[in-house]
Amino acid sequence: MVTRSDCDRPNAVAGLVGKHRELTALRDKYRAEIKKLAIDIDHLDAAMRLFDPNADTSPIKKYVTKHRAEKGSVKRFLLNTMREATEPLTSRQITEMWVADRGLVADDATYAAIRNGLEPA
Repeated sequence: MVTRSDCDRPNAVAGLVGKHRELTALRDKYRAEIKKLAIDIDHLDAAMRLFDPNADTSPIKKYVTKHRAEKGSVKRFLLNTMREATEPLTSRQITEMWVADRGLVADDATYAAIRNGLEPA
């Protein structure tokens, strides 16, 4: 027996599935592009500091949301890292893994700020 939902609008569902696939691919492409841009900005900051160690890039950074993690990504990263760990990890080790995973260039102050966010209050 053919139900009404089986033949009602098969093309509509196929079209929606295709559009979903297209938008998901586009989102992933832009996510990767944003990550590349954040890394490029870090490299520019480092290059500016080569010529002027006291260069203040804060006015530039004011307009850029620097390395904002997507909602839930830190939690997923931590749980996966702890699940896969073969030995106890320090907060510094986890922070270094997070920085490497995100492709960030971090100094000691950045590591400290990230670690403060990872450690329980």
